[in-house]
Amino acid sequence: MSALEKSISDLGLSAPATIAELTALFRALGKPSTRDLALRHLELEWLGAAEQPRSHSIHPTRADLMHVLARAVGIDAVEAFSLSDVERGMAYPASQIRGFVRDCHLWAYGQDSLQFPRWQFAIGRDGLPIGFISDRLQIVVAAIPESANPGLVRSLMTLSSPFLPHIRGRELSPREYLLSGGAPSAVSALLLRYLGADEEHLADVASRVVQWA
Repeated sequence: MSALEKSISDLGLSAPATIAELTALFRALGKPSTRDLALRHLELEWLGAAEQPRSHSIHPTRADLMHVLARAVGIDAVEAFSLSDVERGMAYPASQIRGFVRDCHLWAYGQDSLQFPRWQFAIGRDGLPIGFISDRLQIVVAAIPESANPGLVRSLMTLSSPFLPHIRGRELSPREYLLSGGAPSAVSALLLRYLGADEEHLADVASRVVQWA
């Protein structure tokens, strides 16, 4: 067993499956059609790793980008909840949780098994999800394209944003803003700004905001 496989196993993850996912992610990020979103993702991850603003005139090196890419994949793999986690924490049956995903009340990704990003939940003392961060979370979920990179969405939802109203003079992340009772439409607009929505998607989100407002 290599050092990488051992490190992955120590996190309680399947080494072959995780390495396969990493390989697929590197291949996806190498496609020209995903370059802009990939670089946005890495820039946001770099901001999160460095914990300080970067000048737009200074670009991370390739080593920087590879470092934060590995960091992002590790965070997403460890922090996301499984379907059984959401079942146990929120006391909903699996069929109802899948219905939440289908109806855009909850966001999940993954082909073989659904993974639920942590940012959309209030977390209990036992570390399991106990509720949504907003009673109108569907307005936020509607702004996330099916093909969205989970790491990019996580970065957007958990890093502080100057585009949201401040509370007591402090910038908030979209997650903090929603937990404080902020309007989900403002977070939806922020996601659309960065996730590159087309006109059809924008029109769909606008109709959903009106429906769920």
